[in-house]
Formats: sequence, structure tokens, C-alpha cells
Amino acid sequence: MTEIVWILIAVLAVMSLAQRLIPWLILRRNSDGGKLNRFFGYFAIAAFATLMVENIPSLNYRYAVALVMAAIISIKTKNVGMAVLAAMLVTVLFSYL
Repeated sequence: MTEIVWILIAVLAVMSLAQRLIPWLILRRNSDGGKLNRFFGYFAIAAFATLMVENIPSLNYRYAVALVMAAIISIKTKNVGMAVLAAMLVTVLFSYL
């Protein structure tokens, strides 16, 4: 591989680590973790939305059903990870139909 590819991989690795490490460090050093924890919870929902709606012009009923299912699970359980898994499961099930 060329040098530019290695630099790109290193930059992406640092950015990936930073997006996990910075909120953790901020929450760890702040005594009022409740408000900040809620604030950082919105980032997880935003990240989920960008993962699920990656190609808006090709939004069809399959992705719409997956988004609705994920939104319902996210609102009811407050667990974004479970919502992402449910949306992926719905998408995979539709691909076999």
C-alpha cells in the first residue's frame, strides 16, 4: 500500500478512538454526570440516524419499516443498540422476501 493509504488509516483510527474517548473523559471528570450523560445520549441517537438513513433518495418501504421499528424500540426501551439490531434484522428479513 502507498503511504497515503497508511496515513488515512491512521487518521481514521485516531478519529474513531477520539469519538469514544472524549465523552468518556468528560463524563469521568465532571461530578454532574446526569445532565451530561443525557446530553451525550443525543449523540448516540444522531449516530444511529446517520447509519440508518445513509441514502435518502433510495428510501423505500423496506427501510421505512426498519426505521419505524427502530424508532419504536428506541423510544420504548431507550436502548439505541437494540434499536439498531432490530432495524438490521428487519432489513435482512426483507432482503429474503
